[in-house]
Amino acid sequence: MLTFILGASLTLNLGLLYFAWEQDKAIEAAQEVIVTLMGSDDTQEDSSNND
Repeated sequence: MLTFILGASLTLNLGLLYFAWEQDKAIEAAQEVIVTLMGSDDTQEDSSNND
């Protein structure tokens, strides 16, 4: 029973760490997407001005 409790606790902790790490990666990816969208918006504005 004790082994089961320790195993479940370790699994839960690893799951939380993995979730936090994935969340950080998701935030970084979202920031990159926002920067890319901002850049593409500027490009679209430039092309529309050229038209």
